Amino acid sequence: MRIQILISSVVALWLVMASSATAQRLVVVDETNQPDALVFADSDVVGRVSERSFLVSDDTRRIVIAPSVPGSWSILPLEYSLVGLPDTVSISAVFPFYYSVRSTPPGASVTVGGNGETLGFTPIVFSRRFPIRDSLHIALDGRLPVSLFPRDALWNPIDLELEPSSVIDRSFVARPPKRTKRWVDVAAMSLVALGGAAAVHYKFKADRRYRVYERTGDPDLRPGIKRLDVKSGVAVGVMQTGVAIIVIRLVRR
Repeated sequence: MRIQILISSVVALWLVMASSATAQRLVVVDETNQPDALVFADSDVVGRVSERSFLVSDDTRRIVIAPSVPGSWSILPLEYSLVGLPDTVSISAVFPFYYSVRSTPPGASVTVGGNGETLGFTPIVFSRRFPIRDSLHIALDGRLPVSLFPRDALWNPIDLELEPSSVIDRSFVARPPKRTKRWVDVAAMSLVALGGAAAVHYKFKADRRYRVYERTGDPDLRPGIKRLDVKSGVAVGVMQTGVAIIVIRLVRR
C-alpha cells in the first residue's frame, strides 16, 4: 500500500511538472537594433531584448517591446499578438529610425538631398526603415538654407535657427537671443514617456484581470480592476499634460 501511495505521488508530481512545462511559450527575438528595449508579456516586464529569449505563460496574449531611448516619446512600441501561435515564436525587435526637425522660425521645407524628396515643413517628425545616409536640406524664404547630415541613432532630433538672408533682417535679429528653457522641454518629454509607460502598464494589468473575471466571475476582482483603470487614467492625464506643455512650447517659439 505504501509503495502504491509513493508511486501515485511520484506520478502526480510528474504530471504537475509536465503540465507546468507545457503551459509556457518560448519567445525568441531574432534581430534587433535596440538591445536595451524593454519586453512586456501583456503587462509584465520579462526582461530586455538583449536577453534574446523569454519563457512566458501560454495564456499571454501579446508581446510589447518599448524603446528605452531618452526623450523619444514619438517612437511607438512594437506589439505582437501571440493568439493562435505555436509554442515557439520568433519576433523582430527592429525599430524604425525617427527624425524630428524643428526650425526657428517654423514653416521651413525639409527635403532629402540627391533625390529631392520633400518630407514636409517644420516642425516635422518622420520615420524611416533605414537611417538616412544623404543630406537634409532645410529652406525658408528670406532665410539662409541649411544642409546637414543627420545622425543614425534611433531618435534624431534636429533644432535649427535659420539666419536671415538680407542685411535688413540681420539688423533686426541682432538683438540678444532669448534664453530657452530646455529643462522645460526635457521635463515635459519625461512626463509623456513616464505617463505613457505607466498607462500601458496599468491598462495591461486591468485587461488581464478582467479576462480572469470573465472566466471565473469572481466579484472580488472588480475593485482591483477599477483601481487599475483609475491609475491608468491618471497616467494618461500626466502624459497629456506633458504633450500640452510641448505643444505650447512649440507654438510660442
